[in-house]
Amino acid sequence: ARRKQLLERRHFYSNDGEEQSNSLEESSSEEELTLPCRPSKLIGCSSQHIDAYCRAPIFHMNFVMENVLPKNNIYTTYRYEGGRSHIISVTCQKKWEVAGSVEEGLSVNIYTSSIENNRGMGNESLNAVKASSSPNLFKQFGKQVLVFKDDRYELGSEVVIIDSENTSPGFTHLKSEKIQLPPFFTEINGTFFLSNTSFYTGMNANGTLKNIRKLRLKDPYLIFQKDACMIFYCGKCPNWPKEASEWILRKRPSGWPSTSLLEETIKVPCLLTPKYHPLSRNPDIEWMFDFSFPETFLLKDNISIEQRYCFHVFKLLIDFHTGRRKELSTFVLKTIFLYTLEVIPCQQWETCPSACMLYMTETLLSSLKERKIPHYFIPENNIISHLSGTILYQLIEKVNVVREFPIMSVILMAESHGLMTTYVTDQIIEDLNHLSDVSNIHDSVLNTFIPAYAQITVTSLAHQKFCQAVTAVTAGYRMLQDLPLCGDDVFNPYENMSLEMFIQETTAGMKMYQVWWLCFFVDLFKKKNTLKSFTRTNPFKNIVDLMDDCPPGDLDDVSVPKFILQIHSKEFEYKQVKGSGFIFAMCTFLMQEGEYGLAGHYFRGMIKMMSKVLNDSDAIMAEVLQNPTCQKSKEKNIDYLMQAFITGMSSHLFIIFTNLYRCYEHQGQTGYFQEYIEQFESVCKNMATPSALSFLAEIGRSLGTSKKIKDVLKH
Repeated sequence: ARRKQLLERRHFYSNDGEEQSNSLEESSSEEELTLPCRPSKLIGCSSQHIDAYCRAPIFHMNFVMENVLPKNNIYTTYRYEGGRSHIISVTCQKKWEVAGSVEEGLSVNIYTSSIENNRGMGNESLNAVKASSSPNLFKQFGKQVLVFKDDRYELGSEVVIIDSENTSPGFTHLKSEKIQLPPFFTEINGTFFLSNTSFYTGMNANGTLKNIRKLRLKDPYLIFQKDACMIFYCGKCPNWPKEASEWILRKRPSGWPSTSLLEETIKVPCLLTPKYHPLSRNPDIEWMFDFSFPETFLLKDNISIEQRYCFHVFKLLIDFHTGRRKELSTFVLKTIFLYTLEVIPCQQWETCPSACMLYMTETLLSSLKERKIPHYFIPENNIISHLSGTILYQLIEKVNVVREFPIMSVILMAESHGLMTTYVTDQIIEDLNHLSDVSNIHDSVLNTFIPAYAQITVTSLAHQKFCQAVTAVTAGYRMLQDLPLCGDDVFNPYENMSLEMFIQETTAGMKMYQVWWLCFFVDLFKKKNTLKSFTRTNPFKNIVDLMDDCPPGDLDDVSVPKFILQIHSKEFEYKQVKGSGFIFAMCTFLMQEGEYGLAGHYFRGMIKMMSKVLNDSDAIMAEVLQNPTCQKSKEKNIDYLMQAFITGMSSHLFIIFTNLYRCYEHQGQTGYFQEYIEQFESVCKNMATPSALSFLAEIGRSLGTSKKIKDVLKH
């Protein structure tokens, strides 16, 4: 029905398409360009608001968005803490300046497998997901001294003058009053203009760089790895152009950016890059005011996790349902996002993320219909002025689908990527029909959302996705506690239910050790105390009791029941490092959930304990004599059993060292592994396997000690 309606609309436009396109171009050039954000009931709305356009409650959309597309299913290049070193080396960063959507964490994809533990989340291969944008590396080419036209007499004539006359808004010419030689300058009517052709190897018709020089960035953990774009600019403006003065002075209902942040932002320089307006008459001498650095300054560290997440979902939906049209690039969508940040209250991004996503979609849709998306810093620059009417109508048709059917848009995109998170959507969609005649969502909470959160908790826990399980069970509990808010006259029988009781009811039928790990991560992530219920009737040990003479850690006071220790004791049979099986499992789970600092601490403790045993021949002898294999052996070849013990212990240590190195790597702290390199060399020599020696060589290259390690490998 929707397709038929759109076809009829398209037929209406096609009757006189050329005249409409021409009139649209004329009107857009004459009218004053206004900011894209408009008043909307979505601004400041509550979770009980029902959107008039798509007729869906924000409450339901929030649930679908956050659970079908959870944060841990969204891939960004700099996902890991300190992950910058994975993409651009420190040496490279000294030569190049980094900016753009990748650096800001806004270049995004969905992935269907967990990078940390290689457990699949869907049917689609990672390689089938399109690559994200590549990092932008900037470097100044030449030593031009830039001044604005009005300042040239004060600074002398040995300068390149920024003159924006006879150019489109946001673009400029660079000229010199003295005679200049090619290829850097071009003479036009006696004036010498700085040519942009020397700064790249060619341009496409739309003004984007073609055949741009690239730098190959290699790292095994970057699934969507691509070449880095290397952009050469002619210089930094001495200050922002006067065309950007409106950005400094305009009112911002949300209070973002704050006055102090605004003052810091205008100190970040604007570049002049070799890009011209797609409709420019002199493309070879036109330069663009490039605000990549101010944008990166604003978006990298000055927005919240919730705001970033809302943009991720917005971009994913637009990319998927428009087929990644180049006309709706990350730059265009980011412009809509920046304007939205100025009008949506900060708290709403956390409480009603779907409303924020819908508002961005609504703003994009209305901007396409008006054929006006003002540049964020220079509003006079309409960044879609060059698009034809035909292209705009195609984009409007696709974006309108997301705006009118947001819930199905999310579900269809998730299903196309094989995400298993769509298993709870049927009951949510069914509840929408029930809700159409009900003024509150009290029944929906009890009969639909609480069971849905329970299902997510149990399924996530079965797949050892603890962070996802924690989010679901705590969200369900919080919703249950807030139930009176759904109806003033409805009594809430669950108001006094504790979190421990809610977890027990939610996980009924699951194995006790699975529930214990859920409580472990609830206490860790949410700062609760749910583990105490396990120690009331079960004998236990604190983690500090399992770590022999190791530095204090944040989890030392966690009480571990005896049955949990027994479950994990099979991995390590060594009496003098008893409990290491549990510590190893705990560290592995911590790594899966991105807690690399905590995991690294207890890996270091295990290395200290096990190395102490390996360096003590008496301890090894005692361990061998207590081993059941030795006690059952008639010949009791002690030397053989001792060597077998050393080899077995070394293999376990190798795994621990490997994981410790990965922890450092994810935190951008691989240099810290230098402390353990000699111990690691000894372990690898004890094992003498190709895989161990190969990994030793890999670490040697990373730490810059490859020559020393080569000598070790020779012997």
